[in-house]
Amino acid sequence: FFLSSSIYFVFTGIVIYILLIGPGLYFILKKKDKREFGWVLIPISAVVFTCMIFVLGFSSKYHNNIVNVISKIEVAGTDAVADISVNTRSPKGGNMTISTDEKLNFKVSEERYRYDNENKEIIEFKKLAGQKDEITYFDCASWDSKTFKADKSFKITGEVTGDLKIQDGSIVGKLTNNTGIDFEDVVLSAFNSYSYIGDFINGQTIDVKYEIETENWQDIYDFVYSNFEDRYRNGKVLNSEDNFKLYQRGRMLRDSVNGKYNNGIYQSDFTLKLFGFNDENILSSDILVNGKVPTTLVGNMYSFNFDVDIFSGDKFSIPYGYIKASEVNMYGNKYEYDYLYNTVYTYNGGEMEIYYDINNVENITMFQFDFVYG
Repeated sequence: FFLSSSIYFVFTGIVIYILLIGPGLYFILKKKDKREFGWVLIPISAVVFTCMIFVLGFSSKYHNNIVNVISKIEVAGTDAVADISVNTRSPKGGNMTISTDEKLNFKVSEERYRYDNENKEIIEFKKLAGQKDEITYFDCASWDSKTFKADKSFKITGEVTGDLKIQDGSIVGKLTNNTGIDFEDVVLSAFNSYSYIGDFINGQTIDVKYEIETENWQDIYDFVYSNFEDRYRNGKVLNSEDNFKLYQRGRMLRDSVNGKYNNGIYQSDFTLKLFGFNDENILSSDILVNGKVPTTLVGNMYSFNFDVDIFSGDKFSIPYGYIKASEVNMYGNKYEYDYLYNTVYTYNGGEMEIYYDINNVENITMFQFDFVYG
């Protein structure tokens, strides 16, 4: 996303120029009966406004190199591991070299070669590996977008601590932020449902009452839409910059949840997950574009896991769709298993075998299936 820049003043200046040179100057000269001075004042005004617009345009951020650094950070205790996506753009064409003095393990998913119209092989980029990372992309167009991955492990100053249990059909307890980091747009997740919390600043303790059996259950798509893609918040319409930042955070949350299913991570665990966002740069060295410091835009999503004591509390029900099947078989019949929604779609009748691997749970009193006939 782009920071506010003087490009808005450029557009404002053009509008003011049109109004002054057009009807404004005409009515002023007509009132003073000096319309013949228009032949002098119009060229002078044009030169003055052209110089002003040139200065404003030159000072805008659109002539700078731009680097977006988006990090998904998994935290366990004080150990943090960041999965980083980097996107670079440059207003100048030609070769573009991205480098940093910090070891970030640049990884490029694009093809290293391509072919021109004469079927000649052309090298797309080269990557240097050593004490620092460097990638050079060849023959880039102006504002060409280049994206690659990186990673970083680091320590945070403290932990988010929690004491959580099941009580009256809800996860209850307290969470305390001792990380030294202020989080925004915090989301709690458990049993495949989500709850928006808001800010969670360093040193703050929040009371948790997370209802498990709720009629207002939302999947990740509905939750992101209602909490991150609605331009109205606290009765106000967000400006374009804040709206895009919120939209980007929603996409990070949704892609993180979906990514686990797409990568085959289907385990059902009794944990509460906390997601928190901020815009503080976690890199200790600038990512340079052609040796120059660019305009760098940062977005981070931190995630924490907290165990929930399910044995010391009272009886509770786990919502449909949370316990994932470890194996589904329907011999001789066609079916599909949607891991995201934990739903089996069958195309005809027949015998089905479903296996569940539920560790460390001995006091299950009832296990139910929800059947829908179409």
